[in-house]
Amino acid sequence: MRGIGQSGDYELYAPPQPDRAEIRFQGRFQGRLVTWHAVVLTLERYHREHCGEDQPRRSDPARLRPFIDVAAAHGHTPQPHVTVGLDVARIDRPTLLKCVIMLRQYKGLRVGRHEFGAARSFSPAHR
Repeated sequence: MRGIGQSGDYELYAPPQPDRAEIRFQGRFQGRLVTWHAVVLTLERYHREHCGEDQPRRSDPARLRPFIDVAAAHGHTPQPHVTVGLDVARIDRPTLLKCVIMLRQYKGLRVGRHEFGAARSFSPAHR
């Protein structure tokens, strides 16, 4: 599958949105060279999708930290998939490049969710 755009370090799967991009890039995972499939989104977008109006109502503010969530390769998806939530206002080209560099340099990255940085509070969804 050919992406819609590329830089020297990553390739876009679809037109990027201000708060979300889907990319692929080469890197190492558990000692072997792989092609990562990554969804990079702002914490605000993640909050809307996972803590928003279509989710059970919460009375307390959601507190989210930036994260890397690595899903195991399985079946018809032999490459690892990663979702990255960043506390940034928008997902732009420099942010994507920094994200790729961060993932390539992360030592000991394993399947699962890895949180880092300060938590950010989001108001509960109003219906």
